[in-house]
Amino acid sequence: LPIIGLGKAAGIGPPPHVQMAQLARIYGEVMQVRMGRDPWIVLSSPRAVHEAFVTKGGDFGGRPMVPSMSISSGGGKGFARPQPNPELKQLRRTAFTALFDPLRVRRSEEAFADETALLAEYLVGESERNGSAEIRPAVRRAVINCVLRYAFSTRIPHRAGEIEIVPSGNSDRNLSQGYFDELVHVTDKIWARLTSTQTTMADLLATPDVNSYELRRLVRRRDQIIREIVAHRQRQRRKDGDTHLR
Repeated sequence: LPIIGLGKAAGIGPPPHVQMAQLARIYGEVMQVRMGRDPWIVLSSPRAVHEAFVTKGGDFGGRPMVPSMSISSGGGKGFARPQPNPELKQLRRTAFTALFDPLRVRRSEEAFADETALLAEYLVGESERNGSAEIRPAVRRAVINCVLRYAFSTRIPHRAGEIEIVPSGNSDRNLSQGYFDELVHVTDKIWARLTSTQTTMADLLATPDVNSYELRRLVRRRDQIIREIVAHRQRQRRKDGDTHLR
C-alpha cells in the first residue's frame, strides 16, 4: 500500500500534507506521485498553481473523478469534470460573465471583509472561553457564509447569539432560514464523509465504499435543498413583484 494518503490510516509516517512538502523540497514544486492506482501531479508553490490553472487553464481544466468526487459532483455535471468539454466551457463562460461579473464581485467585497472580521472575532472569543479554537471548521463556516452572502444575502452564525443577516424583502423568514440551516448542516456532513480516512482509502484503491450509500443520500438531500431554496426565492420574488404592481 502507498504510504501517502493511506499511511494516515495505519499510523505510518507524517500527515500527507507534511510528506508532500518534504517530497517537494527534494523533487521540486511540480512532481508526479502515485497514490493508490493513479498517478497524481502535485503542485507545491503559488507560481506552479498559477501557471497550471491560469496560464494553462485550458489544459488543466479537468478534475479527477475518484469515486467520492463523482458522487459529490453529481457524476461530473457541474464544474468538476474529468476532462474539459464544450458544455463545461459554456458553464464557465456564463459563470464569469454573469455570476462573477466584476461589478457584482466589487459590491460583495464589503460582505467578504465583514465575514472575515466575524471569523476573527469568533476565533478570539473561542480561545478566550476555551483556551483554544478549532480553526478548520470555523474557516469552512466562513467560506460557506461568503457563498451564502454572495448568492442569497444570508449567513449562518458561528454560534448562537451572533448577529444574523437575512435576505431583505423576505417575509417568510423562518421558512427561508430553515433551508439554509439544513443546507449548512448537510454540507458539513458531506465534508466529514469526503475527508474521512475510509473515503480516502476507497478513492485511492478504487474499491467499493460501504458508506457510499450515505454520501449519495446526503448529496441528494443537498441538491434537493438548493432546488427548494431557488424555488422559494422565485415564488417570493413573483409575490413581491405582484405586490409592487398593485
